Amino acid sequence: ELSQNEKTGNGKQSSYGDPPRWYASPEWILIFITGITAGFICWQSYETRRSVEASKSKDRARIHIEIEPLKRQPVVVGQPPETYITYTIRCYCPTNAFDVSGFAGAWIGDHTRLKRKLRPPIKLPFTIMPTDTAFMQHVIIIPKQMSAEDFEDVRIGKQFVQFFGVINYTDVFGKKRQTKWRRLWKPHMELHDYGVWENVGWWKDNRQT
Repeated sequence: ELSQNEKTGNGKQSSYGDPPRWYASPEWILIFITGITAGFICWQSYETRRSVEASKSKDRARIHIEIEPLKRQPVVVGQPPETYITYTIRCYCPTNAFDVSGFAGAWIGDHTRLKRKLRPPIKLPFTIMPTDTAFMQHVIIIPKQMSAEDFEDVRIGKQFVQFFGVINYTDVFGKKRQTKWRRLWKPHMELHDYGVWENVGWWKDNRQT
């Protein structure tokens, strides 16, 4: 009669029928290496795209506005009285901005709901170059010339002055851009000409793309 070791071939015969381990298969090793390579290529492609977008963001034109405080303008003899808002369009343009256009308007009323009936165009060059840094503008407040009583109403919160507009342009990379604003004059410490222009309206009314 055979001993137990002879039956099993010194303890090795019973392992001859075991299935091969999957991770030791050449096919699985190839799949694993291919997956790592594909992942590395995807990561490298993502980093390249991010680097390109960062470069475009750095080199493209940007247009901002700076608004002066609301003030009563002196009456000029021989000219109709006007109440207007003075603002500056500043261009941070390492490259050109093309197809530039826009409008701006101002409104006074006894509520903050904006009536966008008139959209006076902004006089700007069709192409803004890096040497063009700033353009001072003014827009007349409608529908009336603000009197001393109107300024007093604004100071105590019975009337409200809003300033709104948009500037459209195309950057050097061919992408459409927009600077859009809608601001409400908020007096501080109930002073006539001391305060801030606060963002009002929807989020899309105050944005830069």
